[in-house]
Amino acid sequence: MAETFKVQEIHCQGCARRIVEAVQTAQPGTVVAVDVEAGSVTVEPGGDRAVIAHAIEEAGYKVMEAA
Repeated sequence: MAETFKVQEIHCQGCARRIVEAVQTAQPGTVVAVDVEAGSVTVEPGGDRAVIAHAIEEAGYKVMEAA
């Protein structure tokens, strides 16, 4: 099952790339999709929500809520 997060300050594909790399490092084997316009990150399969949120925040973005 996929997990989706609302994330602030995703402005461009460079931002998206940093988030994808951070999440895939924290949760190897996941597929990460970033919707720049919607400000959302979807991770499949979902994993430990706290680990994923922490990885996104360590990349420099604020997780607002689970979508």
